[in-house]
Amino acid sequence: HQRGENLENGLQEAERQGISGTFQIPFPVQGQTQGSEADTHTGPAQQGFPGLGQLIGGNPGRLSGHWEYLGVASTVEFADSSNYSTMVKGLVPGVNTFRWVIVTDDCRVYDEVSITYKVVPTAGFEANYIEGCVPLTVRFTDQTINGTTYNWDFGDGTQTTVRNPSHTYTEPGNYTVSLMVPGPDGKQSNASAIIRVYSLPEASFSASPQVVYVPDDKVHFINRSTDATKYYWEFGDGSTSEEKNPSYVYTDPGLYTVSLSVWNEHGCGADTTKYSFVEARRGGFIVFPNTFAPREYADGANTIYELNAKFRPVYQDVVTFHLQIFNKWGQLIYETDDIDNGWDGRFDGKLAPQGVYVWTATGKFESGKEYSKSGTHHPIIKNNEKNTA
Repeated sequence: HQRGENLENGLQEAERQGISGTFQIPFPVQGQTQGSEADTHTGPAQQGFPGLGQLIGGNPGRLSGHWEYLGVASTVEFADSSNYSTMVKGLVPGVNTFRWVIVTDDCRVYDEVSITYKVVPTAGFEANYIEGCVPLTVRFTDQTINGTTYNWDFGDGTQTTVRNPSHTYTEPGNYTVSLMVPGPDGKQSNASAIIRVYSLPEASFSASPQVVYVPDDKVHFINRSTDATKYYWEFGDGSTSEEKNPSYVYTDPGLYTVSLSVWNEHGCGADTTKYSFVEARRGGFIVFPNTFAPREYADGANTIYELNAKFRPVYQDVVTFHLQIFNKWGQLIYETDDIDNGWDGRFDGKLAPQGVYVWTATGKFESGKEYSKSGTHHPIIKNNEKNTA
């Protein structure tokens, strides 16, 4: 602030000497700034308060005066340029010089004052992800106003001064990211955000049995995954399942690779694959009828049996066979190891009476798998033998 001789004394001296024109006579003129700092926030930064200052000149009393701005900025605006105490807004960063002018008759006197406007930055930034699955790479975009230096803290012990950094989080957790932008006279602006990083589930499974025989055996898959809520199985033959613990029947022999993909509640996923995990072997089959109609036609030395006249199975790939048949009292009435022979419905040389009979069959398929089957049958006995005389 500049101070000089009393304004009126200066004017009287100019009149006494008969001098007219414009003079710079120091008198009390004050200038002070008001803050321009806005609250920090996250997201696109907004302009806070523009540069604002207060000008106080000497009271001209009965004379008139006005303020002038000694610059070219069109943003500078006086609240009342004719008032010795007025506000001015729209200051530009740096030095803003003003002149307080008093005019009387042919004399013009003035003094000048400068206001240095120091701009405080407004910090702000955007993140392309605020949550995600580990490892999570986040790209930060600075949106600070009036910033020149950028101090980032990612919340996991790492920092950088790069203006638009990227950072990868390798551990799950909640991280507070902060941006500090320094300003003049120790002032600074801060912005922050929370980044949420979620853990991954663990995919794991087993199966029982891992060797099965087609087309009958089931594979039971046991899901041993942790922190998972959604499941997707691939059985290696084009079939899939979304059950947690599915069972599956393979229809063709072969080695099958099985995959399991899992997800948790946040959509984070994991998967595992077991190659040549299940072996499906050709198992063979053996199927018995539940009834038959034994009959006999005497034709000299030859006896001809019709297709359904014997109790015998339909089969494939059977290498050993043993069949036993019991009546309702548990008496063994028929036994054979010949799979193609079968029971003709006779006991002690006569057709057995019509009724319920129990049978058991055991043996082994070509694959080495053993079988054991049992059941009941109802032979339809027709005593319609033909005798020729």
